Amino acid sequence: TGLIGALRQLRDPLLLIAFPITFAVLSIVLGYMNSWPVGFDFRGTLWEPARALLDGAAIYPEPTRDNIVLGNPAVYPPVFIVASAPLTLLPVGAASWLWFCVLGACVSAALWILQVRDWRCYALAFVFLFTRSSIHLGTIEPLLLLMVAAAWRWRDDAFRAAGAVGVAVVLKLFVWPLVVWLAITRRLRAAGLAVALAVMLAFVSWAAIGCAGLGDYPGVLRRLAPRGRGHALLA
Repeated sequence: TGLIGALRQLRDPLLLIAFPITFAVLSIVLGYMNSWPVGFDFRGTLWEPARALLDGAAIYPEPTRDNIVLGNPAVYPPVFIVASAPLTLLPVGAASWLWFCVLGACVSAALWILQVRDWRCYALAFVFLFTRSSIHLGTIEPLLLLMVAAAWRWRDDAFRAAGAVGVAVVLKLFVWPLVVWLAITRRLRAAGLAVALAVMLAFVSWAAIGCAGLGDYPGVLRRLAPRGRGHALLA
């Protein structure tokens, strides 16, 4: 009948769009906004260090327990801090919301790259707890997701696979098994290019900031590891 048919047509949009979006918004407002503002991690780990870089101040904290355990210090490699410098042209609030949108686009792009076309999968992805928290706090996990998705999608294209894996390894060192995966699947050219790209990005970015803080950086990571920070390089 007309009424039943109309209700059936509304079923999927209600179950997989309206309800998930409402749930996600409420969980962010009630679960996060009271404790952490939008872009909490982004502010401390990218925006503020990039601002300090432009001001000629120190980017990384001294490798002491209080400096690492307390607060939200910079821990990412300098390549991402340098890349974030244009965002410092905006007020921190506006930059945080722009980063929020960028991370959301990364999640959608990762699904699209993996040839997911069912819109319901996109709705469910954004409701997932870790997706919501990563986007809200402004961590770099959605960007890492995009790189890993690209590496899989174009695994037979040496340059694309190497670019994705190289950036991913610099982003989070714990994804180094991707290089091994390329090697053992006989994609040796891609594996070699990925290592070369990761080393080059690390070298150039440290050189760009005059190697400031390089001596203390391993100590920062060692102090960070027991804390279990989600954005730790050596997670």
